[in-house]
Amino acid sequence: MGAPVWAVSLTGASNEAGQAPAAPAAIRKIFAVSFRCLYGADRRFLLMHHLLEKVVVKPNPRICFLPAGHGDDPGRIAFWYETMQKFSCVPRHQRVFINTPDYPDWESEILAADCVFVGGGNTLNVMAILRAQGIDRVLRAAWEKGVVMSGESAGANLWFQTCSTDSRPGHLSATEGLGFLSGSMVPHFDAPGREENMRQLEKSGELGDGYAADEGAALTFENERLTQVVKNHPEARAFSIRRNDGNPLLTPLEATLLGA
Repeated sequence: MGAPVWAVSLTGASNEAGQAPAAPAAIRKIFAVSFRCLYGADRRFLLMHHLLEKVVVKPNPRICFLPAGHGDDPGRIAFWYETMQKFSCVPRHQRVFINTPDYPDWESEILAADCVFVGGGNTLNVMAILRAQGIDRVLRAAWEKGVVMSGESAGANLWFQTCSTDSRPGHLSATEGLGFLSGSMVPHFDAPGREENMRQLEKSGELGDGYAADEGAALTFENERLTQVVKNHPEARAFSIRRNDGNPLLTPLEATLLGA
């Protein structure tokens, strides 16, 4: 007697056409950190540990650092390697201010990564060079195949449609991101002037619904859905932002305290 239909289905050995079942679709993950994952981190680097162990979830993962926000600063690249020696991973980096003979393409490094971590710095400048070089398209292709996208400050901003940034002279303002995630992002929410500026930008329509996070807080998204909020110190907060009659309504998000 042949195996019952349900047994064949559970084993996944074949289908009616005698073909192997299709591989499950990759989960698109983003770990957006307000700040203090790499720079200004606690001495245990709790947010980086969480990224590697709970979000990337691969043995000895390959982590590619994009230091474009500070112009590929050699000191920050050196700090990246010094820091990542604390973890079981393969740290890499991808400079973007390059000469053609130095690199054959962007894909070789980015698509080979298990996670891409974009550093902080000037959000406007990061966005400009990623688009000018076509790296935005490579990042999206990597993300859609399951490479985790992450970053802090400017490196968190760029995954959203819009964000709050200090990239321009004189005052905080709004700018566009890559739009992997819908809505807006306001990092450094506990820094002076950030909440007041967010309220102004929300009222003017320059920022839409989205999220705000204090330094030390991070948001995890899977397939464009917020799945977890974590923090590395008790006071760090995160909020969802929804416009209500033109005014921003902030709802606190429950956050897991790491290392408790």
